[in-house]
Amino acid sequence: MAIHIEHPESTEQIEAEFRYSFEQDTESLIPAVFAVDTEVSVDVPSHGTNEPMTYENWSRENLEGPGALPEACVIALEGDEVVGYTALRRYGAGSPEAENRLTAVRRPWRRRGIASALKRAQIEAARTAGIETISTTNDELNVGMRGVNERLGYEPEPERVVVSGRPRSNGPVPVPGT
Repeated sequence: MAIHIEHPESTEQIEAEFRYSFEQDTESLIPAVFAVDTEVSVDVPSHGTNEPMTYENWSRENLEGPGALPEACVIALEGDEVVGYTALRRYGAGSPEAENRLTAVRRPWRRRGIASALKRAQIEAARTAGIETISTTNDELNVGMRGVNERLGYEPEPERVVVSGRPRSNGPVPVPGT
């Protein structure tokens, strides 16, 4: 799914408590944000298994490197407690396109509109950073997040088939349906 961020429905105002990014005096919150990622990543519906990332990989994906956009990562707080976050990464250093890495809300705070608020704030931050399109992937089993994305204006992209593993022979591998 992708959203072109000039989409008019994506401009709703967000309450102030959801407007914290990784660059706004939140350095001390990063371990708690990673803990939310670790807790929530195993809950993401998929056909495979989801293993939490190591802190090093998570940090590299979300905070460092040429595609990292820490200014477009948003943290949801209940008082001083991190209850959710969403992260964004460009497809290359200067790319106007980015991927929503994960929108995570801890179990006790789900179904309260926090994921939608996080994504709306992320869209605004992405717009400010010069991003034109945000893509995201959701397994078909992740009905809740697919609904959030559709309500925010994300539109389906052509389906892709991901093949992993080694071919059974050294010859060409037939592609189904061709």
